[in-house]
Amino acid sequence: MRILLCILVLLTSCKQQKRELVSIRGVEMTIPFRISVAGPLSQNEINALDSTVFQTFRHIDQLYNNWNKDSEVSLINNSTSNVEIPISHELSTFLHTCEQYVQASKGRFDPSIAPSLSLWKKAFDKDQIPSQDDINEAKKNCGWNNFTIKEFSIVKKHDACALDLGAITKGYAVDCLVESLKQLGFSSLFVEWGGEIRTVGKHPSNRPWSIYIANFEDVNPKSALEILSMQNEAVAISGDYLKHYRIGSHVYTHIIDTQTMQPTEIKPGEKQSITVLAPTCLQADAIATWILSTPDEYRANVLKDIQQQFPQCEVHIYVHVPESTNTHSS
Repeated sequence: MRILLCILVLLTSCKQQKRELVSIRGVEMTIPFRISVAGPLSQNEINALDSTVFQTFRHIDQLYNNWNKDSEVSLINNSTSNVEIPISHELSTFLHTCEQYVQASKGRFDPSIAPSLSLWKKAFDKDQIPSQDDINEAKKNCGWNNFTIKEFSIVKKHDACALDLGAITKGYAVDCLVESLKQLGFSSLFVEWGGEIRTVGKHPSNRPWSIYIANFEDVNPKSALEILSMQNEAVAISGDYLKHYRIGSHVYTHIIDTQTMQPTEIKPGEKQSITVLAPTCLQADAIATWILSTPDEYRANVLKDIQQQFPQCEVHIYVHVPESTNTHSS
């Protein structure tokens, strides 16, 4: 992990007392992160901050990263069916939390779609579309009901059943970082990893934290779609334009529609950005995936469901069509 330490000195208007915004930046699991706290910090505090961040990311990698062949989730994916696969109590608790969002979303959010994700990724890498037979075969191995989760073990129905926790792990990692840093005594925090952000307290200059929502590919803050003022909140920012594949005249996203087990498509010239504010990053992450995996014609009902089940959440949807940008909030 490469970390860059930055210190920005802030002056209060009355007493001219020096205050510092101390930030560390790096890349973990190929994804950039940034963490900011209120300073000044002693060398021991800087070392503790650095060590806590490193240990938290290592822990996430060892349990939840399916790209790590030795992680707990990879051991599940590589195991055979109808046997009890030992897992930690922490992973068991995490999977039960996932299950709550699977049920709340009626399966729109579902980490068990790994077989379909893998099928489509391999096809896209060859500039191809999978055959319908292959799509149907992968679909048999998807579905949360293919897993039985116990306190210290998990059983899957088919050898090919697998989990991909990427849609929720980033948000969970941010929550873990926040809770670990709060235990060290940090009460002014900004933690961001790959579009998932959580704040604690105020900015060292005694104002809320400001979050710029990029105008799609334009990351200039002056062009921001919106500027959020956050304090003790979390936000997940995602969009169908961030990763896509062009096959012939079709443009596919990296998001799977769990009803069809096919990627959602981007309409010509159109793109969407989803911002979800919630008490935790895990919840914001899960709900953003739920929305993105839902076709436009069902979005209104989904937003009503989210409002009823998660009244503390706020959803902003930005839709860019040629010559305009429309906004929908809930």
